Amino acid sequence: MDYNLTKENRKEYSDNRVNHMKKKRILIDILIVIIPVILCVGGYYIYNQYIKEPGIPSVNQLIKEKEESGFQDKEENQIDVTTYVNQLPSLRSQYGNQDIMGKIEIPNLNIDALVVRSNDNVYYLNNSIYKQKDGLGVPFFDFRNTNLNTARQINIYGHNTLKEEYYDQLPFTNLEAYVNKMRMEEELIRIY
Repeated sequence: MDYNLTKENRKEYSDNRVNHMKKKRILIDILIVIIPVILCVGGYYIYNQYIKEPGIPSVNQLIKEKEESGFQDKEENQIDVTTYVNQLPSLRSQYGNQDIMGKIEIPNLNIDALVVRSNDNVYYLNNSIYKQKDGLGVPFFDFRNTNLNTARQINIYGHNTLKEEYYDQLPFTNLEAYVNKMRMEEELIRIY
């Protein structure tokens, strides 16, 4: 090997080396941008497909699907709201609680409970319908739902439990069990 390079050869060698370094740097810069993007997009896809629990479909979506499949609700399942509204004054008097604002009733799930509303979302977590300390609480409307007749979204909060002795006292336990069953059936349908 001849290590005696002329000035021209040295210049050419130096230029080639600089060009090679520039190309290498550009490639590294591109990879620095592309790899995190691929990881983020891939992670998002994996999370949504395999990790995240499927969302609960909206009520309107469920109603639309039922109607499209030809489902018609039975007449006996229809509720006359005025019956409940007319009962509110006597229920408030009976329980000595002016915070009673409604009732949630789902016969097929064995849910029948009064719903209250206070000036915060904490009080009825640990107080009964009689306004006495009770760790089970009582279902309550979000205090920000000021007009229950016209609100587009009404949130009802309450406790649930896995302890069978409290099932009758905590209506959302049955509701959660029903939702979990629906999710499981949906997952089985999606798998097969």
